[in-house]
Amino acid sequence: MVERRFTATELADVKLPGLPATRSGIWRWLKTNGIDGRKRTGRGGGRVYAIADLPRDVTDALAERVRARDPATLAALGITERSEVLDPDLPAGLRTALAEYWAAVAAAARVPAAPQAPPDAAPAAERAPPPVRTSRRAAARMDAGVAVLRAFDAFRAASGLAVSRARGAFVEAWNAGAIEAPDWARVERPRLSVRTLIRMNQRVAAQGVAALAGAYGRGGRAAAIDACPEMRDLVVGMLAEWPHVEAPRVHEAIDARFGPPIPSVTAVQRWLRRYRADNRRALLAIADPDAHRSRYQPALGSASAWVGRLNQGWEADSTPNDLMFVDGRYTLVGVIDIYSRSGSIFVTPTSKSVAIATCLRRAILAWGVPEVVVTDQGSDYTSRYMARVFRDLGIDHKDCPPFRPELKPHVERFFRTFAHDLVELLPGFVGHNVSERKAIEHRRSFAERLMDPGNGPIAVEMTAQAFQDFADEWCTVRYDRRVHSQLDGRAPFEMRTGWTGPVRRIADERALDLLLAEAPSNDGGRTVQKKGVEVEGAWFIAPELGAKVGDRVAVRLDPADLGRVFVFDDTGGFLCVAECPARTGIDRAEVAAAARMRAKAATAAARAAAKAPKKSAPTKATVDEIPAA
Repeated sequence: MVERRFTATELADVKLPGLPATRSGIWRWLKTNGIDGRKRTGRGGGRVYAIADLPRDVTDALAERVRARDPATLAALGITERSEVLDPDLPAGLRTALAEYWAAVAAAARVPAAPQAPPDAAPAAERAPPPVRTSRRAAARMDAGVAVLRAFDAFRAASGLAVSRARGAFVEAWNAGAIEAPDWARVERPRLSVRTLIRMNQRVAAQGVAALAGAYGRGGRAAAIDACPEMRDLVVGMLAEWPHVEAPRVHEAIDARFGPPIPSVTAVQRWLRRYRADNRRALLAIADPDAHRSRYQPALGSASAWVGRLNQGWEADSTPNDLMFVDGRYTLVGVIDIYSRSGSIFVTPTSKSVAIATCLRRAILAWGVPEVVVTDQGSDYTSRYMARVFRDLGIDHKDCPPFRPELKPHVERFFRTFAHDLVELLPGFVGHNVSERKAIEHRRSFAERLMDPGNGPIAVEMTAQAFQDFADEWCTVRYDRRVHSQLDGRAPFEMRTGWTGPVRRIADERALDLLLAEAPSNDGGRTVQKKGVEVEGAWFIAPELGAKVGDRVAVRLDPADLGRVFVFDDTGGFLCVAECPARTGIDRAEVAAAARMRAKAATAAARAAAKAPKKSAPTKATVDEIPAA
């Protein structure tokens, strides 16, 4: 047996008694028990642990599973019938169990030349001639049947059991995967019953091994569907329209259109099972395009190949479902830097443009300004406000076509990782005791539904702020320090701090707030009037506006104060902060007096500028200079 070492994830997957069932739990358990393992060579990094490192009670449980021929345990240990060389470092109990396993395999390998017919079987010359089978499916069924019967005869000879008891023990072992058989035989015969085994023996005795091919597709009512093109088109059309349609509904449709005689429900069920097996990719593409894309779409390239530096490309997205916290309905907005895989999540009442800008603000202050941001074509990402934000920050915005999540795979995976980590990290967030099975099911349902659009709001028994605190801690502590398989064994934190190239940052946080400030209706364009600037039914005033009456300005809302707006001139330069007296309590008369003074000064300056040319070019003599008509 070649030495087998496990990662923490593999130890969690084996689910041995006495060990935690999660990767994070395994890590804590290994650290507590002082098991260091050794560094894994090759791609991925991390550490691996030998079986000999585990406590005695754990290895004893492992030995019992080997004795029980547990397929998952045998596969996890890498045990095959040809791996009889024992690892000398294995615990004695496990070595004994493996030796017993290989002894039983060796006994089962002593297979007789051919299955023996029962004593009362008819002579071969009197048997009915076998039906002609030419299809590859029929040949595969026949060969699989022969392999099963040969394995049964070997099992019976090695066990010494009576025929009836041997059948029951063999069927149980076959269904548990403990009987050695070719893979192609298991594909054709994944499960057996005692009755099936008896019938197989009877058919061989009566008709020879060709009878093991069965009569599928060579007659019976199921063949009527293929024999009638119109009936077949009806059934295939129903599958295309309703991929999950059941046999009774198809039977009813056939009866309504064609009438008797028609295939039975069982025959229709058999035909549907075969058709779905032969056309599973096409049906999956119809029933679940996302699942088909995830499972079958080639991934020969790399979605991050175009990114080679920090902040070169970000992806942003929002969760498809709302979360019902104790203080109302919220959603999640997320952003990820493709180069470092650093991620950030923002909890917001709705996925509006302002919320997306706030999420970007948090990431920009932490990581710097991105060059490109990739999003979908949702209205909240393509609004005039977001277009202005991207323009003012010098960010290139690329929006993906609809229904193409594979074009922003990093943020999709980031959200799924976050959703499934909730199952481990928030054992009580659905309001149940962690020891109850129902609570576990609810947590898993939450993780699955969070990323499944169209399922409606999801109830979470905690406040939105508590969830935001958890999301922040998860992003900066757990996820940011986790080794990523696509980062050559490094974590996002290492990628970000290890970057030595330039990073464009906004040093003045207040300046960033101004750039991200929301514009009121009509993209914020306003004409300064005598009463100030009108925004959403309120008048905002400032002394600086006195000299701008009649001019066009741009207005931006202060997200932190409803009584203030930021005003920019027609060149984009900052002009002033205007306030609404009714909301801020400022002295309107004082502001008005200052505005009049500014307006008077501006008027005087304009009048002086207009009169200045009179000194160098007197105009009184102009009338005399004009020749008479």
